[in-house]
Amino acid sequence: MALDSNQYKKQVNDINSKNMISYSGGGWKVMEDEPVCARNEEERKKERERILQQEQKLIQEHMKSQKNEQERKQRFTHFLNLPLNTPILIHQIQELQKQTKLPFLDPRKAHLTLLLLKLNNETLLEKTRQTLAKIVPKLKKIIQNKNQENKLNLKGLGYFGQSAKEARVLFIKINEDKGYEILKEIVDLICKSFIEEEIIEEKDLQYIKFNRATRMYEIEQMHVTLMKTEENGPQSYNVEQIMTQYNDFFDVKNLKFDNLEVSNLDGKVQQDGFYKSLISYSLV
Repeated sequence: MALDSNQYKKQVNDINSKNMISYSGGGWKVMEDEPVCARNEEERKKERERILQQEQKLIQEHMKSQKNEQERKQRFTHFLNLPLNTPILIHQIQELQKQTKLPFLDPRKAHLTLLLLKLNNETLLEKTRQTLAKIVPKLKKIIQNKNQENKLNLKGLGYFGQSAKEARVLFIKINEDKGYEILKEIVDLICKSFIEEEIIEEKDLQYIKFNRATRMYEIEQMHVTLMKTEENGPQSYNVEQIMTQYNDFFDVKNLKFDNLEVSNLDGKVQQDGFYKSLISYSLV
């Protein structure tokens, strides 16, 4: 948390009250109540240098804290995704929504998020476009080398939150099979390329960790979101019953992911109901 100016001054004064200097009227002054004979001039010089180093360290920590707070407040603007809004998945989501009456997201927006991005200007957006153009042939090669089509299998439900009674997100799981392994390599290449091109910093990776054993960036839980909390809505949902009653409802095989897209997080949609695409590349 960033320190305000009063907290900052107090911490500096707390340090320096022990070192015979104090903050007053916008500046520092040496306290004169110490007997002159207590230290010789050389000792005083060393002490002042030490105090100045302490001050400098605190100033740097204060500035770093403010910078971190400012960066934290910068919101993600776009997301890199694989559209999964096929007729069969849309139909299954609609059927479950009818049975549960829960506030699911529009099934026409079904997708797999690969990366959240902060593209605050046209320069970053164009750099993203160019980087994807450069790596898409490599992504296609990953699929070809596995002798697989770009297909996923979905099965079962999961949630993010403290418990099923206090879930923030309800989602469909991605089967950890050959298609899943292909996706892991795709995600890793994208993350490494975007970091190298300075489109994103490693610290901004959301729900993605670097696996030191495999030397790969990996999404902690690949998923297709069904329902999530919103800023102005409920802060959690009780999904205990749906997890028990409908956990095996989804069993979708050979779900194709043909395109890699960058969409805006402003909620705008296309004619087909999916998020408006700003950048799109085919993976076939």
